[in-house]
Amino acid sequence: ALAAALWFHDRDPARAIGFNRVALALNPDHAAALTNLGLLLTNSGELGTAVALLERAVKLYPNDHIAHFNLGGAVYERGRKSPPAFRRADYDRAETAYRRTLELSPNYGAAHSNLGAMYGNRNAPGDKDRALDALAAAVKLAPNEPTVRSNYG
Repeated sequence: ALAAALWFHDRDPARAIGFNRVALALNPDHAAALTNLGLLLTNSGELGTAVALLERAVKLYPNDHIAHFNLGGAVYERGRKSPPAFRRADYDRAETAYRRTLELSPNYGAAHSNLGAMYGNRNAPGDKDRALDALAAAVKLAPNEPTVRSNYG
């Protein structure tokens, strides 16, 4: 079921969500299913459920850099859509998730890129310089990655 979920991920997200839910019904602690479903739900706007699944994934699999990366994306996106009073906590949580991703996989260009984008939106003291540093690292590591180009451009 999980192989089918991966195949449908880009082609039919609704079907991929269903396959990942079946995989989790069979094994609630399945790392790939938690991470994939979290990403799919982030992309479909179901941010609360996505964050909960990804928090579970990083708790069960603390060394899974993709789980941390996807968690960073989910909480960052939730922060972008939250009222300003709630935004900072999600941005801070995204920073923690992206930094953990980079501890586990220092050359992951997309993580540098997303961290830079988060800094650019958070606007805490020093964030502009941190954003430029993160985006420069992303361009160096993954110059052809669409996310890197989008965040840097």
